[in-house]
Amino acid sequence: SSVAWDSLVDTLSKGKSPFKLPLTPTYNAATKSLSLGVRVQTRALYTSSKPVAMMWYIVEDSVIAPQLNFNTRIPNYVHKDVFRDAPMGVYGKAFFSGNSIAAKTTKDTTLNYSFASVPYVPEKCKAIVVMALQEPDYRVLQVSEVHVVKE
Repeated sequence: SSVAWDSLVDTLSKGKSPFKLPLTPTYNAATKSLSLGVRVQTRALYTSSKPVAMMWYIVEDSVIAPQLNFNTRIPNYVHKDVFRDAPMGVYGKAFFSGNSIAAKTTKDTTLNYSFASVPYVPEKCKAIVVMALQEPDYRVLQVSEVHVVKE
């Protein structure tokens, strides 16, 4: 029911995420490649019987393309945050195994992406990294986003 959903969202929004997720993008215009530094830090002891996955997505903003709005065709509609890619797959990959993760644990990784063979405009793209429980819960624990090319 909508009341149960509202209550759950309210409760979760008042909580604090168990993770910090700072992102550091480095874009090389000559090779059209992104190197995304990701630092995952736990705030406190975190226990889960399920693995914690990392997912990452590429979205592009301000894509101008036709849009059908009911029976009206808008030829130059500005689309916001268009999903472009999921380099680790839609559900990502396990990052922490399903057990206790000690407080103040830091784990660094680098994610790489090439824009050389895709039609996306890197200056309009963002990288989004998500930490979430894997199936069957798929509960999001933290999300961070950053522009591919620093503004």
